[in-house]
Amino acid sequence: MNNETKLKNIFAQFAGKEIKNPNRMTRDMCDVVDSDLQRKVSGLGFIFGMHKKGTAETMVLKPENLVRAEYEETNGKFRLTGKYKIGNQR
Repeated sequence: MNNETKLKNIFAQFAGKEIKNPNRMTRDMCDVVDSDLQRKVSGLGFIFGMHKKGTAETMVLKPENLVRAEYEETNGKFRLTGKYKIGNQR
């Protein structure tokens, strides 16, 4: 199984799961879902990040092995969409 298929399977497991606000001021409150997803993605050799659905991205080049999980905010709750971007994908 290649890494793309592995990533799809991992993100499918986390789709719809609630996470803490990724932009919270203090990261001292552990987010179990975020940490578990990061551990699995990092285990495949990727750098992990987050991206809010529908927000513009800067034109800065990103590492080819950066995987950014997409999340959305609805009614003050944050949930993973199950989608992700790799490197400079849009």
